[in-house]
Amino acid sequence: MIIYVVTEFDKATEELLSEVQLENPDGTELAQLFNEPLNTFVNSYPIGTKEAEALATRYGLKFDLIKNNYFLDPYSEGA
Repeated sequence: MIIYVVTEFDKATEELLSEVQLENPDGTELAQLFNEPLNTFVNSYPIGTKEAEALATRYGLKFDLIKNNYFLDPYSEGA
């Protein structure tokens, strides 16, 4: 099973500010959002405006793309 985590970093200091695991994620939908085939959707992906809007709508997340950098990270559960 794959879990998907959104990480948030301060742009100025690069400090990790938060990590949020997505609830009931749809891996196929997420791979399409990041324009990546599901079978190779295994890296850390920067979240831009388009991705932030989709993730905010689907998962209720809030983003401040001016102050912070965000990434989507898929992990194998138990890895």
